[in-house]
Amino acid sequence: MARVPLPRFARYVIVGSVVGLGAVLFRELLAWLLPRGGTGTYLTTVVVTYGIAIVASYLLQRQFTFNYELADRRRRVFSLYVVVALVGGAVTSLLSVGVRALLLRVELLAPFADTLAFILGALGASVVTYLLNLWLVFRRTHPG
Repeated sequence: MARVPLPRFARYVIVGSVVGLGAVLFRELLAWLLPRGGTGTYLTTVVVTYGIAIVASYLLQRQFTFNYELADRRRRVFSLYVVVALVGGAVTSLLSVGVRALLLRVELLAPFADTLAFILGALGASVVTYLLNLWLVFRRTHPG
């Protein structure tokens, strides 16, 4: 029986989901290990987790989604990946704020507005970051 490969975008979403879930769990663990604090402690856990998640995502996307060999362009490719990840964070934020404002107007969905808005914002951003990664970061410079 022949294996049907997953489309590249499906692999991209799966890898992103696994990294995202791992990041949430890691941030919770980090928050549990650090002394209880205010906004500064929270931001520390977010920044550290996001940094680790970008590296993990880069390594996994490079290997499983784009099957990309770096040769001598490792720093440039990683730098571009980080820029795309930051763009994705901005797109997620903008989309989720807009979607949240709409969901808050629907009485039935209002209690779930934060979670739903974040999920929809992240999914929307995944399309943008996938295309940017495909066209800018992991583009092929030679045929095939």
